[in-house]
Amino acid sequence: EIVLETDASQVKQAFYSDDFDDNAVGGLIAELKFLVLVNFSRFCFVSVSRECNRVAHAIAASGYECVEGFGQILSSLPDQINVIVADELSAHE
Repeated sequence: EIVLETDASQVKQAFYSDDFDDNAVGGLIAELKFLVLVNFSRFCFVSVSRECNRVAHAIAASGYECVEGFGQILSSLPDQINVIVADELSAHE
């Protein structure tokens, strides 16, 4: 079972409908649907605000800075990610 939290409402809409089949990203959505179907017994999208996805956005931004073809393996999270996680944890205590 997997629950995917996203602030990308169009991705959620595309997954649950056929409206994007003829769109430029239709192939990616079809592949996502197939991978979910064969790998998970249950799957759902949950919409969250962009503020709730701060850690995911920070990780994606750091991945964007990676050099193609250079295998970077992190043994721990970068400091800026740890700061965001700590901030999130303290906000929920």
